[in-house]
Amino acid sequence: MKRPLRLVLAPSNLGLKALGPGPEPGVRFGPDVLMDLGLGKRLGASAPIRVDAPPYVSGRGETGILNDQTIADYSRHLADVIQTGVETNQFQLVIGGDCSILLGVGLGLSGQGQYGLAFFDGHRDMLGPDQSVTGGAAGMDLALATGRGPSLLAGLGGATPLFDDAGAVAIGCRERPHDPEEITLEDSDIRLFDLQRIREMGASAVAEEALAGPLAKGDGFWIHVDVDVLDSQIMPAVDSPQDDGLSYEELGTLLRPMVHSDRAVGMHVTIYDPARDPNRQAGEGLVGFLVDLLNGQ
Repeated sequence: MKRPLRLVLAPSNLGLKALGPGPEPGVRFGPDVLMDLGLGKRLGASAPIRVDAPPYVSGRGETGILNDQTIADYSRHLADVIQTGVETNQFQLVIGGDCSILLGVGLGLSGQGQYGLAFFDGHRDMLGPDQSVTGGAAGMDLALATGRGPSLLAGLGGATPLFDDAGAVAIGCRERPHDPEEITLEDSDIRLFDLQRIREMGASAVAEEALAGPLAKGDGFWIHVDVDVLDSQIMPAVDSPQDDGLSYEELGTLLRPMVHSDRAVGMHVTIYDPARDPNRQAGEGLVGFLVDLLNGQ
């Protein structure tokens, strides 16, 4: 990696629904556990910048989305940090937290130019509040970030979406729309390489096509990695596990040319939940993968 690495911790769980009346979603502890497992030290990163989220409150807001106003406020705080990293030409690694941090990242980038998005996720995340059973923004983040949904969150960047469809590519999803009214990627201009397509083309060919197509537009691109894109056998510590998924080898083949592209400005990693990883085996595997990826191995 040619640029200095800037490590940011974004321990937000605002975009997820609690599974019951007990503890909050455990993804807020993900960044600290990964740091305890040696992520920052092994990357040789300086002290991380921490952007703590406001308190979690159950219940949908006026938009039908959980913690909607709180997410909007948090996104603006995270955006300020991201914008500084872009201005100082650092590659930013943001450790979440849930997928709603995409909004803060996108808002920070939007003040610096037009950036593309490589969206690695086991789900399509194109739900609207009316289609979402949980009301969690983590299942709506791609829709909101591309300007679809209630203006409180979909309009954070003003009249222009945080990411334009034509500069976005969704990679690795393996779930299908369940509601006939759900917005689908096929109805958008977002380029889709689902798990079946990756297996048909090969991971290297998918990465090459994404880099030459959508990610070649604008001023650069950002990478979103929800770890539920991985096979649930190797990454069970997620809120919505599914059968099958990418192996670390496949994900590395896809990510490596993107991360080391001169056009990549950063990457965030979301949804690792240490509450679902009591022996820390999944966390240790994730740390090892990220260290090898970012150190060019």
